[in-house]
Amino acid sequence: MNQHDKWGQGLEREASSHHEAGHAVISVHIGLSVESVDIIRQNGDLGGCDGVLPPAAVATEVDSLLQGHEHGRAVDEAKISPASRAWIEQMIRSTHAGPLAERDRKIDFLKL
Repeated sequence: MNQHDKWGQGLEREASSHHEAGHAVISVHIGLSVESVDIIRQNGDLGGCDGVLPPAAVATEVDSLLQGHEHGRAVDEAKISPASRAWIEQMIRSTHAGPLAERDRKIDFLKL
């Protein structure tokens, strides 16, 4: 595939496929459910990997922790439930997997 394929994305699309696959593969490997993966440009994104939302109790706790952090309140890690801690750790791994999968094929699209 070259940089001027019929989608106008070429190498960018190839890089996106590695990136999104990285998110999807590690997510499944660590126990997160993946709902969809795509490399279709939309809303400024080059693709996406969407997972299933966490259980309601975890979502509520994580939202509360994030809101507290945004308002300058310290997070007492000892009070984070095991379920929320596990979900947060899984999300960190999944989030970092995309760039890591793409890292070895980094392309400077501004120079193409």
